[in-house]
Amino acid sequence: AQLESKGPNEGIMAFVETMTPVLVYGCIWNVTYWLVHLASLELFPWYKSMTPVRVAYYSKKLRLAKKSGITAEKEARIATEYFQNFFTTSILSSLHGIVLAFLLVPFTWTNFGFLLEAKIGSTTDSPAVSMANHLFTSYVCNDFLFVLPYAVKYGVQDDVMFLAHHVTLVITWTSFLTGSWGHLFAVPTMLTEVTAPFVFMRWLLNEFKIGGAPFIANGLLLLFAWYFFRIAGYVFFLSIRLFELRGELLDPAMAARNLPVLAFHLLGCFLQLHWGKLLTLGALRTISPAKKKTEKEAS
Repeated sequence: AQLESKGPNEGIMAFVETMTPVLVYGCIWNVTYWLVHLASLELFPWYKSMTPVRVAYYSKKLRLAKKSGITAEKEARIATEYFQNFFTTSILSSLHGIVLAFLLVPFTWTNFGFLLEAKIGSTTDSPAVSMANHLFTSYVCNDFLFVLPYAVKYGVQDDVMFLAHHVTLVITWTSFLTGSWGHLFAVPTMLTEVTAPFVFMRWLLNEFKIGGAPFIANGLLLLFAWYFFRIAGYVFFLSIRLFELRGELLDPAMAARNLPVLAFHLLGCFLQLHWGKLLTLGALRTISPAKKKTEKEAS
C-alpha cells in the first residue's frame, strides 16, 4: 500500500495530503446543506410547518408514541425536524448524483477501455475520477453526520442500516484513496449515484400527488437509469470483470484488502436487484389500475 511503504511521519503526511480534499469538499457539502435548509424555510410553507397527516406519518416512523413525556407540540417539532433533514439530504443526494454524472459519464464514454482492461489494483490519472472519489467520500461522510443523531436517538431500522452502509463506504473509499487502487470497482459503483435525482423526484411527485405525464416520464427515466447504471453496469459488468480477475481478487496475500470489497460488492448486487424489483413492481402497479378499468368496461 502507498502509505505502508513510507515511514511513520511520511505516512501521516501522505494520509493528510490525500484526505485534505475530502475535508474541503465535506465543508462545502455541509454549507450547502444549511443553505438548502434556510432557502427551503423561506420558499416552502410545507417545509416549515407540516400538516397533521404528515406529522402523524413521521411520528409513527419514529415511534414517538412510545416515548414518555412527548407532548403534541414536541411531537410535531421532532417529526418536522426529521422530515426537514430527510428532504434536505435528498436534495444534496440529487446534487451529488448530478455532479458525479458530469464527472464520470464523459470519462466512461471516452475511457471504457480502461474499465475493460483494468486490474483490481489499477488506477487512472484522470482528474475527473480523482475528484469524483474525493467528492463521493466527503458526501458520504457529510450524509452520515446528518443521519447519525436520528438513528442513535430513535433507532429507525432504515436509518441504522443506512449508517452501516455509509461506514462501509467510507472505509472502502479511504482504502482506495490512501492505497491508490480500486478504480475498476470505484467508477461503476459511483455511477450508480446517477439515479439519485430520479429517485428523489419520484418521492416528490408522489408526496404532492402529481401524476400523469410528469410522473410517468420520471418513472421511465428512473427505470432506464436504474437498469443501465445499477443492473447492467454495477451488477453485471463489474461482476463479470471481477470474475475474470478472480485470481488476483482471491490472492491470499491481498485478502485483507480485497475480500471486504468483494463482500461489499456482493451485498450491493443483492440490494440493486432487490430495489430494482421493487421499482419494476411499482411501475407495473401504476399501469395495472388503468388496465383493470379497461377490462371492466369492456366486459
